[in-house]
Amino acid sequence: MAERIPAPADLGDLKTFILPSRACLLSVRDLLCVARRGALEDSVRAARRIARTASASHDQRSAAALEVLWEAVACLELAANAAAPWVDPQLPSPNGAWVEMTHYDPGRANRFYESSHKWGDERFAVLSTHRFRHGDERSMLELMRVEGLTNERMAAAFGEAEAATTRFLRERFETLATAWKRMRAYAAAFEHGLLVVASAVGAIVDEDDNVIPHAMAVWETRKNASRGHIGDSVDDAIAAAEQAGELAIDLAHHVADARLRIVEALEFDGNDVYLRPWEHPFPYWFRRGSVSEETLDLLERARIAWVTVEVDEGNGTT
Repeated sequence: MAERIPAPADLGDLKTFILPSRACLLSVRDLLCVARRGALEDSVRAARRIARTASASHDQRSAAALEVLWEAVACLELAANAAAPWVDPQLPSPNGAWVEMTHYDPGRANRFYESSHKWGDERFAVLSTHRFRHGDERSMLELMRVEGLTNERMAAAFGEAEAATTRFLRERFETLATAWKRMRAYAAAFEHGLLVVASAVGAIVDEDDNVIPHAMAVWETRKNASRGHIGDSVDDAIAAAEQAGELAIDLAHHVADARLRIVEALEFDGNDVYLRPWEHPFPYWFRRGSVSEETLDLLERARIAWVTVEVDEGNGTT
């Protein structure tokens, strides 16, 4: 077995920076995303079963659809909590963005989604981990060049992947921001005492006072008002919530996984830290065909290994 290569001495503080960051990101990628996806899938499956049941009442269908809407909002909040500390930092800390990940901010998701239409390419590059944090001018590609970790072919491929990922994320955020705007009030009503208005109590009507038979009514307890329904049917509401929830989970997973890759190039053995190969160092997320097949092949095979450099202090050679 080859001798393990010690990590650089200037790696950073393990106790206050590296290990807490690793713990927070691992919890998002390997625990929270898995749990949220399972909850979303269960609620969608149950809601569709009820929607297909001929004997199910309108109120039962409405309640099942509302459960899926709630799960979707929880997924959207997870994505915001995972990504906002880098994209929209509000709590500067010398110990890293993990501090903000553990801090409850009731306005975080609102700011995250409702400001996204104003983001420039730099913020989407932060979202995809091609830049480190909003306000930090450094980029991953520039740092790799300085450290000699790329050649021109790799640099061109990484640049192409960054541009394609930025375009993809900008497009996906139109879906996420719209979903947040339409669905978050249902979750707010749920948190503050949601009540499905039974058909015997009230109905939703259009501007001509015609009853909308598929609609759901939810009392907003803080506003003395009620809300209608997303889509043209209960099935549409379920489908919209499923799409938004799945996309939000994918986003949270991408953010955590992309930021964990360099951390996972570290091997911890007691108080000692060693280097492991840096697998897939340049993250990407786009549709097939957005980059050349040559670039995609390079991205899928990219791997950075480490070598020990020995210095001969006698003649100044390495």
